Amino acid sequence: MKKIYILIVSILFIGCTDDNINTTTTQTPAIETSTIKTNIPDPIIVEEKKIEIATKTGSDIFQSCVACHGKNAEKMALGKSKVIQGWPAQKTNDVLNGYLNGTYGGAMQGLMKGQLSTLSQDDIKLVSAYISKL
Repeated sequence: MKKIYILIVSILFIGCTDDNINTTTTQTPAIETSTIKTNIPDPIIVEEKKIEIATKTGSDIFQSCVACHGKNAEKMALGKSKVIQGWPAQKTNDVLNGYLNGTYGGAMQGLMKGQLSTLSQDDIKLVSAYISKL
């Protein structure tokens, strides 16, 4: 009886095994890469740019004033203004800000406000210091 039992178990064991399975190595099925979807974003490429900061000088800023005030601020602009050559920087700064805020200028106020509209406070300080040295 014991022999029959061992024989049955052996037959079942042999009958249940698959000859195509290689028990020494593991086979991995091929995967198509086109079917794999991921949530990983595309790599971000950061382009490095060198920024050059242009440095204005009082002389550079004053070039837009030369047509009316003269190369050395020696002219009465349009025959109506005072000669500004050598004015103290603080006086020039106050006058230019007066044009901008409407507290100075009379007949020339509209024209000067337009001329000064693109200048920053730093620009006004630079051009004021430049005029004081003319």
